[in-house]
Amino acid sequence: MPAQPSAIFPVSPAQEALWVLEQLVPGTAAYHIPVALRLLGTLDRAALGRALSAVAARHEILRTSFAEVENQAVQLVADAVEITVAEVDLSATPEDLDARLEAEAARPFDLAAAPLLRATSFRLAGDEQVLLITVHHLAADMWSLGLLIAELSAAYAAETGGEPVAADELPLQYGDFAVWQHEQLTDAAVETLAAHWRERLAGAPGLLEIPADRPRPAVLSFRGDILPVTLPAATSAKVAELAQRRGASPFMVLLAAFQAVLARHTGGEDIVVGTPVSTREADTEDLIGCFVNTVPLRTSLAGDPSFGELVDRVREVTLDGVQHRDLPFPKLVEQLRVPRDLSYNPVVQAMFVLQNAPLPTPELAGLSVTPVHVSRGASQLDLDLQLWHDGERFEGFVEYSTDLFEAATIGRLWDHLTVLLSAALDDPDTRLSRLPLLTAAEEERAVVAWNDTAAPGPDGCLHELVERQAGRTPDADAVLWSGGRLSYRELDARADAVAARLRELGVGRDVLVGVCATRSPAMVAALLGVLKAGGAYLPLDPGYPADRLEYMITDARPLVVLTDDTSVTLPEGTPVLPLSEITGSAAAVASVTRPGDPAYVIYTSGSTGRPKGVAVHHAGVVNTLAHLTAAHGIGPGDRMANVSPISFDLSVFELFGALTSGAAVVLPDAGRATDPAHWRELLTAFGLTVWGSAPALLDALVGELEREAATHPLRLAVVAGDVLPLGVPGRAAGVFPGLTMLNYGGPTETTIYSIGAPVDVVDPQWTSIPYGRPLPNTRALILDDRLRLVPVGVPGQLYHGGTGIARGYLGRPALTAERFLPDPYAGDGSRLYASGDLARYREDGQVELLGRIDHQVKIRGFRIELGEVGVVLDRHPAIAESVVVAAPDPAGPEKRLVAYYVPAGAGEPPVAELRAHLERTLPDYMVPAVFVPLAALPLSPNGKVDRKALPDAGTERPSLGVEFVAPRDPVEEFICGVWHDVLAVDTIGVHDHFFELGGQSLHATQVVSLLRENLRVDVPLRTVFDAPTVARQADAVRELGAGIDVAAVAETALRVAEMTDEEVLALLAAGERA
Repeated sequence: MPAQPSAIFPVSPAQEALWVLEQLVPGTAAYHIPVALRLLGTLDRAALGRALSAVAARHEILRTSFAEVENQAVQLVADAVEITVAEVDLSATPEDLDARLEAEAARPFDLAAAPLLRATSFRLAGDEQVLLITVHHLAADMWSLGLLIAELSAAYAAETGGEPVAADELPLQYGDFAVWQHEQLTDAAVETLAAHWRERLAGAPGLLEIPADRPRPAVLSFRGDILPVTLPAATSAKVAELAQRRGASPFMVLLAAFQAVLARHTGGEDIVVGTPVSTREADTEDLIGCFVNTVPLRTSLAGDPSFGELVDRVREVTLDGVQHRDLPFPKLVEQLRVPRDLSYNPVVQAMFVLQNAPLPTPELAGLSVTPVHVSRGASQLDLDLQLWHDGERFEGFVEYSTDLFEAATIGRLWDHLTVLLSAALDDPDTRLSRLPLLTAAEEERAVVAWNDTAAPGPDGCLHELVERQAGRTPDADAVLWSGGRLSYRELDARADAVAARLRELGVGRDVLVGVCATRSPAMVAALLGVLKAGGAYLPLDPGYPADRLEYMITDARPLVVLTDDTSVTLPEGTPVLPLSEITGSAAAVASVTRPGDPAYVIYTSGSTGRPKGVAVHHAGVVNTLAHLTAAHGIGPGDRMANVSPISFDLSVFELFGALTSGAAVVLPDAGRATDPAHWRELLTAFGLTVWGSAPALLDALVGELEREAATHPLRLAVVAGDVLPLGVPGRAAGVFPGLTMLNYGGPTETTIYSIGAPVDVVDPQWTSIPYGRPLPNTRALILDDRLRLVPVGVPGQLYHGGTGIARGYLGRPALTAERFLPDPYAGDGSRLYASGDLARYREDGQVELLGRIDHQVKIRGFRIELGEVGVVLDRHPAIAESVVVAAPDPAGPEKRLVAYYVPAGAGEPPVAELRAHLERTLPDYMVPAVFVPLAALPLSPNGKVDRKALPDAGTERPSLGVEFVAPRDPVEEFICGVWHDVLAVDTIGVHDHFFELGGQSLHATQVVSLLRENLRVDVPLRTVFDAPTVARQADAVRELGAGIDVAAVAETALRVAEMTDEEVLALLAAGERA
């Protein structure tokens, strides 16, 4: 039977916060405090139970339960409690001890039943047992544990010795402290403290985004684990020495190191870490209870200070925080008006604790006692570093959320702290940017092991490889099209004729020749002929707008432009040579080209809107094609379609990958190169075996083929140029049963492909398909904005190196110097190309592409990688493909996320279904507000999604999967109007879901504010989450407004809303006169 209460007290502010969390996540173990002790000898369990009961008799808080009275949490103190020590026999299964300890430590407490303390003895072999005492944080803190253990030792000795338990009456009890604390928190005191904290935390990041192994769930479970950690004794001694020299404390030095590491992991310079500060006074030092308050310590790392300077900053921040510690953390959150989000803790997501609470090992009569480490299987925050000094060194543990992190990730973070701290202590004047972070083994792995790509390759230039192949298989098919074929001998002869004519015009090394031609045998011969002449070809797409062609020709200044269509508008004065005028045969010209000479110049779009020409040399092209074709057996008998325009560098593989290996190029019909139905015809007519394109084009081909039951012999697909959606490999395997898919990538500046991996099976846990590893003779490094290696899992910019690095940008030396940088980890003068791709290392060294750096956005202060949202959305079976963008929110100044998608089948999936799918993986702020279905995503000529061509999202009611029902009374009508104003949705039904209409946490606060203001009902913010439809919100408002005619108030508000300003003023004046 639960103990009956004899006294009632208000909960303290600290308890109130814990009570609220228990209501949100009932039964969480995140606020359990377990202590485990290994005992050798005979334990008198009955005496131990009486000893615990005696301690509870002295401390009211150990006889306290909790309840809600008149909507307020209260403490109910019982006259007495009887505590017994349970026993579990593990003598036959001692290997189960750790799991049983964790399970017992995590077992929920019934907060309505005192005591919130329990004890269990786990009996092992012989006279060995492990005693676990678990107490809820509502009743104790770490200091209390020392008191509990000391009093328990004395009481057990008395009980087993037949002596009475000494129990001096305490002058104060915890309930008295709670009353006193409430008396101190007057409105004036709260406002004074709140004003300080509002100023101190103004503009602070709402979320410390430590790179995680898993996406943040929409609601944290508080599941967690711990990693024991230790600082070497020598390092620990240096911490104390530096603290003394800087007039600081060891806490401040360690916190500075922790915040420096968090800054490096998050890429931020504004780091908020919480710490628990004791609220005990002298007269409560001997009292068991919850005497702590969380204080947020915000430190700026801006300006790249030295570590010593950072310690000085942390000292000032810490002293200020302690001085203003009396504002309870829940009131601080309330005063800051932080929008609540169940996916993370407000204000503070990382904690640092340096324990100074005495925790003696109990001396239990007749027993040998040693502490045992135990996890409660829970975590209050994302990350909680707790240390203490054992007399020789700092040791402790990192408690972390297993919703977010793997143990290996936390282990690396601790390693980084020890590396940085050790270097900082050796030279505190070193700037933070110069302090090492990675261990020597991590650097060696990233720089050397993961870039061990050296491989032999063929000598010569690109055209020379084609000539050698023509010598080996002169009569084999080289080019095929619906109207005929060219053998290698015939192609080589035509190219020789082009080369001879170009030589006559003065073409040689480093000379550009434009090629403005549609796909045809003449175009292929022209490209090869330019290379044979020693020049580099400049692809000019005849479909480009005239002004773009004019810019490219003016910028590149080709010696001549080869064209098969003289009707194409080229700039006046452009020297043109129609391919139709090159007839007959000619002797092969002597090759003058060197591997470092440019083979082609391809113009790519620039962030300024001004295209830039990328000059790619022969050595890079030969390396890429030779290793790709050899590795995958491309050769005679293979047939490849040229679906990419020659202005896109994937065409280099489609054309020259075939011609250097003995395969045949299949050309699409004029005007049908982008038609998936025509690709299907080519597949059937020519028996295509190899495919290369952007993922969207392969996806389109697969979609065309899925309409028929037949399968096809395509054996190899190389996709590149854009992110490969998760669903494409599986769908492609359905129509190409023997298909090998290669997910390759690399910007034009690194020669077609520089990184990649085969995709065998898509792991269900993947949020994106790995980008892969560097290809032969290439190099990939992920660096931060100061060109430092980033740890595994931490986003950085992907830099490419190796043979494939282009010469640079044509006529743009400054831009070339900006993007092509000396490799800081090579030491041989080689260069790295800054790709602009945001990526991170996986545990196995594979690179995971996260998106473009310029596709990184902030919504409500949260940093979001749009690519991450898109890949999760693409995992929904009803989505064929999608793209997510940040667009202006018509309801306010903020931006909102908009998802554009193509349904995988007939009909549109309900928004509720899509949101539920995303919310299983992503936090609220990463779920798009609006979902827009499209028949197809707009594509650029290169097959990439053209974001600029996406339509406006509009304000129409989306497809919700529920029938529209209009408001039926004034309360529902008024709430619909509020939603309309906040969400900017034209039509709202009473059963529509707030969040499916695009609502977010910030919108919820606006709704609550308007309801409170207009309906005179105190509506809690939680109501929007618990009652997310108009009908349910209306019911909640009526219930909350008991005693008020809510309908009449709503009707009045509706009438006032329809009045002009003049009419409202007149009405108010009439009321005043009355």
